[in-house]
Amino acid sequence: MQTSKKTLTDLLSAPQHLNVPMFQRAYAWDEEGQWQLLWEDVEHLVALAVTAPTETHFLGAIVLQRAESQPGGLSAWDVIDGQQRLTTLQLLLDAVAGALEHAIEGGEALSGRLTTLTENPPAFRSSDDDRLKLTPTTRDHAAFVEVMTAAAPVDHSRLEHRSHKLAKAHRFFSRACLAFVEAASEPMQRALRASQLVEVLLSKLELVVISLEQNENAQSIFETLNARMTPLQPTDLIKNFVFQHAVAEGADVARMYETRWRQFEDKFWETEVRQGQLSRPRFALFANHWLSARLRELVPATDVFRAFKKVVQTSADSIAALVEEFVASAQEYRRLVEAAEGSGQIEGRELTVYRLQAADVGTFWPLFIYVSGLERRARNASQIGPSVDRVFAMVESWVVRKVLLGHSLTPAPRFAVELVQRIDEAQGDPAGVVEDYLMTAQGLGVWPDDAMLETGLPAMAAYKQLKRSRLRMVLEALEDDARGFVTGHARTSHARMTRHSSQVEHIMPEAWRANWPRGDRDEAERDRLVHSFGNLALLPQRFNASVGNLGWGQRFGDGKREAFRTSSTDLLLRDVLEEDVWDEAAIERRTKRMVGGILRTWSVPEGHEVVQDMASEAGTRATDVVFLLERGKLHDGDELHGAGRFAHRRAIVRADGSLDVDGRRFNSPTAAAKAARGDNRSISGTWFWRLSTSGQSLMDMRVALVGWEGVATSRTDTRITRQWKILRRLMDALPSGRWASYGDLAAVIGTHANPLGQYIATNPVPNPWRVLQVSGAVSPGFTWRSELPQAGREPLDLLREEGVPVEGERAAQSHRLSPEDIRALLSSEDAATLAHAGVGGRHTPATLADELGTHPKTVREVLREHATAARPVVGTEWEIDDELADWVRARVSERFA
Repeated sequence: MQTSKKTLTDLLSAPQHLNVPMFQRAYAWDEEGQWQLLWEDVEHLVALAVTAPTETHFLGAIVLQRAESQPGGLSAWDVIDGQQRLTTLQLLLDAVAGALEHAIEGGEALSGRLTTLTENPPAFRSSDDDRLKLTPTTRDHAAFVEVMTAAAPVDHSRLEHRSHKLAKAHRFFSRACLAFVEAASEPMQRALRASQLVEVLLSKLELVVISLEQNENAQSIFETLNARMTPLQPTDLIKNFVFQHAVAEGADVARMYETRWRQFEDKFWETEVRQGQLSRPRFALFANHWLSARLRELVPATDVFRAFKKVVQTSADSIAALVEEFVASAQEYRRLVEAAEGSGQIEGRELTVYRLQAADVGTFWPLFIYVSGLERRARNASQIGPSVDRVFAMVESWVVRKVLLGHSLTPAPRFAVELVQRIDEAQGDPAGVVEDYLMTAQGLGVWPDDAMLETGLPAMAAYKQLKRSRLRMVLEALEDDARGFVTGHARTSHARMTRHSSQVEHIMPEAWRANWPRGDRDEAERDRLVHSFGNLALLPQRFNASVGNLGWGQRFGDGKREAFRTSSTDLLLRDVLEEDVWDEAAIERRTKRMVGGILRTWSVPEGHEVVQDMASEAGTRATDVVFLLERGKLHDGDELHGAGRFAHRRAIVRADGSLDVDGRRFNSPTAAAKAARGDNRSISGTWFWRLSTSGQSLMDMRVALVGWEGVATSRTDTRITRQWKILRRLMDALPSGRWASYGDLAAVIGTHANPLGQYIATNPVPNPWRVLQVSGAVSPGFTWRSELPQAGREPLDLLREEGVPVEGERAAQSHRLSPEDIRALLSSEDAATLAHAGVGGRHTPATLADELGTHPKTVREVLREHATAARPVVGTEWEIDDELADWVRARVSERFA
């Protein structure tokens, strides 16, 4: 490898071929991002020609690798990195040459000097292909050759590829050159400016050129140069990596590119798709999902390229075989997505994909990709096919039921990968594995049963609580049910409901007071029912206000009933149009019927019933209020007020955990907060609502009970729940006459002293007097739970009675249990659980915040200051090793010093 600094003359004056491999990405630079800045740098150097004649400008680095050339032919180099820069420079040189040729006296000579850097002399050409020194990628070739060989002055408007970025770049530099030269009023001044411009291009622009021989590893250089602050997508790195390996294996690279990889260079794969708060090319999303399925682990979006390298390095298959598998999965993925996004009739898996996309849930793709691959590779696909169909259907049911009840989908990414692992281990029926897994999931992962929907959905203000895309999808599915597609008795004259296009309309309008007499219910009850499922319908287009607010009307007359009759033929409305009076009772009857349709459409296995403990039930209802009521932090009738400019908004705590806002009941703080704000913006209800007597937010109260780690992972999180169960068993095993410190107990179970102390203080645990501060003193915040028989006694008095020496209000260190002593009290099962969880060495912002007495946000801010700490993927939390944790501790201490 040779590295040298070169001017454009040094690099380009010799006759040669510079080939951009066909698998490199297409030309992507543009005016705002690069062309304008490059031209400004050139103009600046011209301006310094008199005052600072030795000034140069560094353009960056390019990597070239010697390529095989014909004996006696031109020397050849492959452009491994820097093709965007090199291509732009060729366009700049040719555009300036063409602009100057006829613009000034002596322009032909100046133009000729520049042309020597873009074209090989005729004596060195054996064919027309040898004319230009640079050969771009296949996708750019025609546009590049056309504009670079067009006669000067180039009429860009007449070029066949005039809309291509290469032609636009050439036109930009041509116009910029003419404007620069013609800014001088006198011919001699214009000639001088042109001469200075050419001199800058020839000798003042510099590059670092890394030249590799044929046997050197170009991929490692490419990765290193693009490791930080790179404009490349991980998929660009993947493509380069694939074809470098293909070359090394002796594969037919040209055929592999044309028949396999080139299909990824179209609009479908390049389209930006929103995922959470970020948008990424669809190819990058698919690669992420495929790698998660292949590796059986969650692959962060920032780690896609590393994961792909791992697949290649650990696989016994050739790169060609891996590409075959990758492409086959991609084609199936594309088929499902295009069917879901299209308007044609779809069934089964395609319908599942559509409904999950409408629900904005894409986290199960690793599972879908994996089971589809099993079917594709099976000797008898007809046997495994029905099982794969059931996998899609069960995932759809799990997702939609949770979405309808407002449950968190936090476990979904982990579930998808764990299901892949379990199916891989079982080597059997995929549907059986998925069914068993989802039916036994607890906490946030519970699969809601029929009773939960029958209880929760009738009270739900669906129009306000569901995103419009989700609500439309549910109503479309209910129309399909009404047409018989769920029960399997669809009439031949009926197709499924047309997707995407319908609008959600209220039957009784939101502005009901003008034309809808109130019956025996109060206004608040009617306002709630107006937004429930039973009062909603789908129409090809919304009614205008004059129709939408009409009264119900006669059976065959005017009014809103007649407007529905003439605007829709949906069977879901048939029973509605037969109602002489559309009131609260009619809405409730229809809601009940619609809930039945939901249960049929998204069914659960026969006999599925959720049995919940108190904590998981609170989590399932998606409210922290129940939890705080149970722990005595809130009481029935407590008044909450909103945050900031919404401090005047009030909510009343009810005994069942709901919040009453303006007479309307809400089952979660977030739903109540959105109602109080009067919008549907994303907001955390636990931060919004504050106890009027103390000003504490619901989040503050929750943190006081479970610590930041409990907040970050949810109190119903499996790992946290297991830790507290192990803690209770450990404390029950603490021997009489001995004591342990909060810190040592915390270290053994894998948490920190602060949340552990809070848990002991607020929960009925065994032997709480045997846990002290490390000094042997009683914690200043120690309080007894009233139900304990020792309530009212002093902890140190109890320890004295057990034989522990106490001096100066401190228990003797000689009777303190060491961490090793505490671990010896663990059962073998608990020890294995903690070992599997990786206790000791794993930290998160929440655990460090507990330890340091600060907010997790502060820890994350500090982590972002670290030069090499890998960023987590959106939706996951930082995992911090011991070394990085020590660095964070030091930086946080400096902040508060």
